[in-house]
Amino acid sequence: MKAVILAGGLGSRLKSVVNDIPKPMADVQGKPFLEYLLLQLKKWKIKEIIILIGYKAEYIKQYFKDGKLFGVNISYSEEKELLETGGALKQAQNLLNDNNEYFILMNGDSFFNIDFNELIKMQKNKNAFGVISMFKSKNSVRYGNIRISKDNKIIEFVEKKKRISEQTEQLANGGIYLFHKKIFDYIPLKKSSLEIEIFPELIKKEKLYGKIFNGYFIDIGIPEDYKKINNTKKFLNYFF
Repeated sequence: MKAVILAGGLGSRLKSVVNDIPKPMADVQGKPFLEYLLLQLKKWKIKEIIILIGYKAEYIKQYFKDGKLFGVNISYSEEKELLETGGALKQAQNLLNDNNEYFILMNGDSFFNIDFNELIKMQKNKNAFGVISMFKSKNSVRYGNIRISKDNKIIEFVEKKKRISEQTEQLANGGIYLFHKKIFDYIPLKKSSLEIEIFPELIKKEKLYGKIFNGYFIDIGIPEDYKKINNTKKFLNYFF
């Protein structure tokens, strides 16, 4: 199975502390953050990786090259203009040319310590079109909110900055997904957002499920959390 990492964003919220490099290349305890995501995938024996790059793409390509030094095989899909998450993924469609019907998709600016096999298990048990990792959060506006039925089928996906209720704790998008390749039928080859435009449409037409995990989650997208991860000694324990 191949994995795709979204790493082409501008990272504007982090520019005050990480300037002139892609956000996934921000130094975290001596390594680029993106390197930890490669280590995570390698741990789960996923070694065929496609990195979607855009802003300051040369920094990522020069550091990781073909991935051999990191024990993985890396291909790149580079945005020449800003396509956002949906358009960037659509552009990389031809690189997902293996025989597996499904692939892993990950945000390049967050880490979620999950069991990838549990995503695959839920997909098989539910015959799901896709499975979205989730965690319980009291921050109802920073992360995408997800509502599920009793059997974990997703019934509503509301992207960040919107509220779906006044509950103190909600299910948040963990940024790791398992999708059938037919997802490309729903994505136009133009600028589009997976979270805002594509996921809500998929929920109407396909069987999407959410899997709740209790593992460590962090998004380095704001200075406060970037500082936090650099001061969290246990973070390295997930990899070494």
